[in-house]
Amino acid sequence: MAVGSVATALGSAATAVAVIFIRKQLLAGQQQAQSAFEDRLEREYRQIVAQLPVGALLAADPETPLREETLGVFTIVTIGYVLMRVAMVTQWLRVAHDHPAGRTTALRYAAGIAVLQVGWISLLAMPLSWRGPGFLLLAAGELAVPVWAERSTRPTAWHPDHIAERYGLFTLIVLGECVLAATTTVQAAVRTGGLSASLAVVAAGGLVLLFALWWSYFDRPAAEGLRMSPRSAFAWGYWHLLVFASLAAVGAGLQVVAETLDHHTRLSGQAAAMTLAVPVALFLVILGLLHSWVYRYRGERAVARFSVTALLVVLAAVATPPLPLALTVALIGLIVAGLVAADVVRPPRRGT
Repeated sequence: MAVGSVATALGSAATAVAVIFIRKQLLAGQQQAQSAFEDRLEREYRQIVAQLPVGALLAADPETPLREETLGVFTIVTIGYVLMRVAMVTQWLRVAHDHPAGRTTALRYAAGIAVLQVGWISLLAMPLSWRGPGFLLLAAGELAVPVWAERSTRPTAWHPDHIAERYGLFTLIVLGECVLAATTTVQAAVRTGGLSASLAVVAAGGLVLLFALWWSYFDRPAAEGLRMSPRSAFAWGYWHLLVFASLAAVGAGLQVVAETLDHHTRLSGQAAAMTLAVPVALFLVILGLLHSWVYRYRGERAVARFSVTALLVVLAAVATPPLPLALTVALIGLIVAGLVAADVVRPPRRGT
């Protein structure tokens, strides 16, 4: 029971991360391509973009019979993803044709993306044991293509505010999924056993925690840091994979805690608390690094402050028991909220 519950929760987090990875890569490519020709070829651009929802629908609905009974989840997601990426190849070829100054960069994007799509389709014909390593290899290739393409003679133009806004929207999407996952689990527990004081504390503590994580992420303007340090943009974007992964795991951890309190798992209170505390701590550490490195908030010792908060979160989980599990969740939420309160009382100042 316990192993199955944890596996389900972690599987949900992994699925969320995979979907976010696909959408992040697609959105980044759209933003770069659009900045190169959005004013001159708007009609054609929209015609090609019309292909994107088809792939998105194939990759998005986890309940279709076609997924479960005919081709399988991996096949359907792959087909949907390839459809979306082929549209991007077409966009980059149009950029190469209509903008000679940026032709080399555009052709690198088109060639790299096209080769990788052949790899994704080929992976479907390989043994199941190859899919894990194959996915990691191709995912690394997707991340490497923009770095290689942008090292040409003329990199693409991009707007720091637009990029920061889109990554912020991804973060909001994941936080929303966390709220939905926790709410659904608590509602199921209430239906079976009624609303207990422990579940009420977990629900309140979870909301405080998610609000504090949201505040911490958006408290520093990312666009300013990207504008001051454009060479850090790729690293900033790729570090967000850990940001998204940790947030998705926070939602899974809240589910595990609620199910443990509802006696649907045999996990100990400490083990359930750690499924929540570890991703929260990871999120805080990564955020502290981003604030100090890219956003230039060095004077406030962001890494130290966020790391100490992360350590306190883990220690709260270790203290379970004797601390009751529900109170641990509330304490974790209050610890992160304390970090937010410190920023409100003493706003961060940019370093040099």
